[in-house]
Amino acid sequence: MWFSVWGAVPDRLVDEIHAGPFARYAANGDVLPLHASCVEIGGRAVALAGESGAGKSTLAAALTLRGHKMLANGVTVVDTARAEALPAFPRQKLWRSTLDALGLQAGRRLRSEDSFDKFERLAPESFHPAPTTP
Repeated sequence: MWFSVWGAVPDRLVDEIHAGPFARYAANGDVLPLHASCVEIGGRAVALAGESGAGKSTLAAALTLRGHKMLANGVTVVDTARAEALPAFPRQKLWRSTLDALGLQAGRRLRSEDSFDKFERLAPESFHPAPTTP
């Protein structure tokens, strides 16, 4: 499966791959990119918007532990013509403290800010691969 290779790709390149296609796709005017994580709850897409550091990824991770599926982490793209949130990648970037508090395994270390480490969490089992109506 395609997500099995992410561990071999440099972080900066993963972010470029993630952001690049969304930005180009959004340029056609039929989509709305949101600075939000998104989970499927009760068959509906729920965007978790907020400023950087507000806890969007943390809340999305906690909701996946309750059985909800993740559609996107960090950037949610809404197809405005179809009124659907589009699935992104089954990858989250979470702080060490978040992983510890939720009892999740840390993936590879991604970066350090103010001595807090952020780690990758590949979550294909918690990923919702189909467009979902908000």
